[in-house]
Amino acid sequence: MEPKKISENVTMYSANPVVYVVSNFLSDQECAAFVELGKGKMERATVITDSEHEVHASRTNDYCWLEHSASDIVHEVSKRFSVLVQMPINNAEQFQLVLRFYCETPATLTRKSQKKSEISGVVAVG
Repeated sequence: MEPKKISENVTMYSANPVVYVVSNFLSDQECAAFVELGKGKMERATVITDSEHEVHASRTNDYCWLEHSASDIVHEVSKRFSVLVQMPINNAEQFQLVLRFYCETPATLTRKSQKKSEISGVVAVG
């Protein structure tokens, strides 16, 4: 399917499954609030092995979960999200913040030699 512009800030990329991109869904202030709430809560992501979760060199991100009621701003974003996807927010997972680390050679990445980092949010509804 070719991307279809639904409104000024909404583009549909797939009808089955439904995939939309909503540009500027969060304001700069809202993004800053999410980042601030994530400070001190981020932990190293792990991979699942047969017997446990373990840190692996190829999995370089940190993450944390934020409840929909973590702050007034997060609560308002949760309500807006609920309206957008037409689903009660209590049926959605918490928000997950992800801090990704990049470098030219991932095998040599260390926590102290970060070349570039970004915080991104991904919301999946299933």
